[in-house]
Amino acid sequence: MRLRLGVHYEGLPGPNDYAGLVAHAREAERLGFESLWVGERPDPAAQGIPAALLVCAALAAATERVRIGTAVLPLPLYHPLRVAEDAATLDGLSEGRFDLGVGLGDDPAGHHGFGVPPEERASRLEEGLAILAQALGGSAVEFTGRHFQIAGVRVAPPAVQPGGPPIFLGAHAEVAVRPVPLEELVEARRAPLPDGIVPPAAVPLLCTDELLIDQHVEVMEGRAVPDPEDPHDVAEVASRSHE
Repeated sequence: MRLRLGVHYEGLPGPNDYAGLVAHAREAERLGFESLWVGERPDPAAQGIPAALLVCAALAAATERVRIGTAVLPLPLYHPLRVAEDAATLDGLSEGRFDLGVGLGDDPAGHHGFGVPPEERASRLEEGLAILAQALGGSAVEFTGRHFQIAGVRVAPPAVQPGGPPIFLGAHAEVAVRPVPLEELVEARRAPLPDGIVPPAAVPLLCTDELLIDQHVEVMEGRAVPDPEDPHDVAEVASRSHE
């Protein structure tokens, strides 16, 4: 299996330093990283990135080869058709390099500020996934649910990638990452099958720390020595990924 390395952005290099983040992304692409992932934390107290899709648009304009994605967008805070239109637009801006990672969001209390009761997060995520699958797949959306009712709406212009950008489901709770077939979970929750799972941001291969970026480069060039006694060692993770 081929190892692919990406950079995960959970925050900015400094206060309001979006230029620094874009410069960092350009350097990551130059060094050979294959993906850039932007997390969203709309709560000001979290000091994160409040608008991941806008940042992804800036990264798309500043790069040429690297794939760009959200990891993750708190889908319950948004109307899924709005997200689908933005994702299709980003796919066009990036010429087919966009991946859409969505999840519940890790701050239930913060949902109150957006008028979304925390207890509705799961049901809104399920309905949103179903709508995204239709909208980004090129179909006219027909959906009747608890939160959303849509009749015959189509996203236009469509995404560049056939079938739309890949949709990834982000999760870090034990129930979400336990070794159960994804099809079984989807059937139980009556949600569409996503294209993959976004692992926790703490996985060493997704980070912005400069020291770890240097380690990533060493792994890519074959100069890093794995430490089998340290499960968090970047080189060890890389070596196990090749097994």
